[in-house]
Amino acid sequence: MKLKQVRVEEVILNQLGQRSIRLDAWAADETGRQFSTEMQNDTETDDVRRRSRYYQGLMDSPILKSGKKTRYRHLPSTVIIFITQEDIFGQDRAMYTFTEQCEEVPGLHLEDGTRKLFLNMSSRNGRPELVSLLQYMKDSRLENPAVTVKDSRIVELDAVVSEVKQSEEWEEAKMSILSVGIERGRAEGRARGQIEGRARGRIEGRAAGNLEGKRESILALLG
Repeated sequence: MKLKQVRVEEVILNQLGQRSIRLDAWAADETGRQFSTEMQNDTETDDVRRRSRYYQGLMDSPILKSGKKTRYRHLPSTVIIFITQEDIFGQDRAMYTFTEQCEEVPGLHLEDGTRKLFLNMSSRNGRPELVSLLQYMKDSRLENPAVTVKDSRIVELDAVVSEVKQSEEWEEAKMSILSVGIERGRAEGRARGQIEGRARGRIEGRAAGNLEGKRESILALLG
């Protein structure tokens, strides 16, 4: 496989004005097959499986033009790849591959051109070169003992990472990431404060109502 196009931070808009997506990396090979690769750190509050479904739909929607001459067979194959730090399926696999297939007839695949891959950093059960890549993503050093296969691709990747880390752009990126994290923490703090404030208000309101009810009961007894 040889890639023909590669783009990062690719934005795909939803034409209906609903939520758009920003792909970490998008690529297409010489056959027209498309790839979307995403790093997904949050697997507890977000459903990555349903997220992959949404990405699939939005990737397909802008491809075909309207008109009677348009045929669905022209729709290119797509591969959605999510890289996670946790094992969301709990089967201790470095890679999980999903394709559409018939439940009634084993081995009968839909062959609709879609494939979803979930790469799991926490497992070392998989192809050595894939496991080495995932472990390098966790600790980006060639000296990382978990990186058992140091082929030309990882060596080249390490050279790029080292160059980026030494650049001024990397320092700016780190500061940008830090500021985003701080702002996100502030936003979560404000949201948490609002939730706690509303909950406290409800509790205090109920307590005040109960106190007022008891007061009225006591006055009635004394009268």
